Amino acid sequence: MLLISGTFLHHFSKGQDTSVNSGIIQFETNRIAKVGAAGQQFTQKLKISTTYHFLRNKARYESVLMGNIRSEVYLETEDKEHYQALTHRGKDYAVIIPTNGEVVKVLDETREILGYTCTKALVRYDDKEATVYFTQLIPYNHSPVGNFTLGGAVLAFESEEINAIATTIDPAGISDQEVTLSRDRKKISLEEKKALLASR
Repeated sequence: MLLISGTFLHHFSKGQDTSVNSGIIQFETNRIAKVGAAGQQFTQKLKISTTYHFLRNKARYESVLMGNIRSEVYLETEDKEHYQALTHRGKDYAVIIPTNGEVVKVLDETREILGYTCTKALVRYDDKEATVYFTQLIPYNHSPVGNFTLGGAVLAFESEEINAIATTIDPAGISDQEVTLSRDRKKISLEEKKALLASR
C-alpha cells in the first residue's frame, strides 16, 4: 500500500476567494468506538490522521489509525460507494464500502477554517445527527466522513462520536492517476473481505 509522506503547510490568507479544483487536505479525527466481542465491549478513543488527495470529484485518501494501521480508499463523489485498496497474498482487491449521508438543513451561519469561509449544515450519518462546515470554494462533495450533497467540501465534522477538522490545505496539482483505483483489482464486498482475511 502506498504511503504518501511530506508536510503540507500552505495556509490561505483570510478572504480566500479562488475555487480550488485539486489539492491535498490533511484531517485530524478523534473517534469514540466500541471494541471487543458482544457482551464484552468497551469504549475506546481513536485518533486518526487522514491525507486526502482530490481532483475535482475524485479522491484518494489514506488514513493512519493510532500511528500504524493504514487504510487507503478511493472514491468519486457522485457514487454511493467507496473502494478500499487491499492486497492479500499477492492479489489485489477493491473492497466495496457503502457510504451514506443525508443533508437535513443548511443554516445561515458561517465559520472560518484555514482561511476558507465555511457554511454550517445539519446532517445525518449512520442514522445519527451531526454538524458539518463546508466551503463552496472547493466545489466538490468531499468529506472526511460520509457522503453529503452540499456543493462543497466538508472541512469540519462534529458529532457525539466523531470530531474531524482540516488542519492544512495545499492546492497542489493532482493527476488523474493518483486518484484512480486500478481496474485490475477484483471488487469484493465487506463480507467477502472478512472471509478472505479469515481464511488460511
